[in-house]
Amino acid sequence: MTERLRWLLGLVVAEVTWCSLAVLTNSPYKGLAIPLGLGAAVLICLSPHVGIYLMASILIGQWPWNLTRNLGLLVVGSAVGWSIIHRRRLYRPNPILHLMILYFVLVVLSVVAPVTRVELLSQVAMYGGQVALVWLFVNFIDHRQRVWLVVRLIVLSGVITAALGLVQAKTHFVWIMGTTRYYLETDKQINADRSAMELQGWQGQFRVDSITGTPDFLPIYMQSIVPIVAFWAYRSRFWQRMLWLAVIALMGVAHILSYTRGVIFTTLLVVLVLGWLIDKRKLLIYGPFAGLAGFMALMSWPAWRERLLTIVALSANEAPGFVNTGTWRLRTMVVGWQMMWNRPLFGYGVGQHQWNWPASTIGDLMPNPKYAQPIPIHNAFLGVGMDLGVGGMLLLIATIAVAFLQLSRIARAFDSAGQRDLGDLSRALGVAILGMGASMMLYPMAGTFRYYPLYLALAASLWRIEHEGLYHDSR
Repeated sequence: MTERLRWLLGLVVAEVTWCSLAVLTNSPYKGLAIPLGLGAAVLICLSPHVGIYLMASILIGQWPWNLTRNLGLLVVGSAVGWSIIHRRRLYRPNPILHLMILYFVLVVLSVVAPVTRVELLSQVAMYGGQVALVWLFVNFIDHRQRVWLVVRLIVLSGVITAALGLVQAKTHFVWIMGTTRYYLETDKQINADRSAMELQGWQGQFRVDSITGTPDFLPIYMQSIVPIVAFWAYRSRFWQRMLWLAVIALMGVAHILSYTRGVIFTTLLVVLVLGWLIDKRKLLIYGPFAGLAGFMALMSWPAWRERLLTIVALSANEAPGFVNTGTWRLRTMVVGWQMMWNRPLFGYGVGQHQWNWPASTIGDLMPNPKYAQPIPIHNAFLGVGMDLGVGGMLLLIATIAVAFLQLSRIARAFDSAGQRDLGDLSRALGVAILGMGASMMLYPMAGTFRYYPLYLALAASLWRIEHEGLYHDSR
């Protein structure tokens, strides 16, 4: 079986199984989900490398997490079985994998004596799935062609996600696993008279989220993919460059239509670092003018102008009983630091901090009638510190830092070995992971943002390729 055929098979099986499981979840035929998943597992037993593309595909977009998690466990379990039967190594030392395992150990330890137990095992399985994904990539991506096929899946997903975002801006469809769908269906008593526009709108504009689940995540998806495409555009000839620039423009429009203000600043960081890596001279000459033009364009857009002004005036447009999200972030961060230091060793339990806000502050933290239950703090580092203790926060910071530094180092090594395309990819992934780290200061995405473990897995596989000199195209 050729590698391209494996790629196509993995993509098709993922989408068919994925969509079928989602559709069957609430139908009388949901029992069919079991043979579908087992069929995918049998396929992985025959060719575990299909599992790489299958896992990459099911991480695209926001689908029912329990379904994708179970399918992922089947894939990894089948790959382990294949490795044992064929007497392949089950463990390959890797710095990123080591940090992920240590993080998972803290997750397990936090379960020993948690303060609350809301979906505790699901949270453990979620982080276990991240470790399994990195293990799968480290063990089975053993040449450059497999890396590039996964990257093509990522870019393809970005184009589809951005295009669907533009469709959503026109049709206002609500994604099946989006937060708006959750509010409409789960909190029916509170949101009985609220429309999708009221829940997902701003100043009369619908905030698109495409298939990412929330308008906050859509621009982070786009910001994570653009560095890869930017390096392709830089290295391409004229017409190919125009094509890749059009792709970047498409993602940029989807980004803007999400009306997500915080990611504007993290995207600016990504663009600056990316420009510095690609062409320092042009960045210094044209960067200030491009930045000023972009700022003026946003300020001339009424909805965006109001959106940005709420950052300056945190209490702007606050109605009685409603707290501006900027004010809410500041309040929760103060309380969050206090909570983390109250339980600094193992925290409140993985995914439990939102259920343990102090009773004295709950009225100040959760006054928004849109929410029927407490929501997590919008700072992933602090949230992890509250859940797992100070060690968890430090490990999360260390994982991002090590991934970025390792990618920077192996980029130079790839350049020296004449593998410029892999060097560019390493730099692009490093910039993307840096952008994710910056975004984590604004959103609770350490466990729920799908591209984070996927990019860590790619970084770990690139480390292996450089470390073992696996530059060939096939094996």
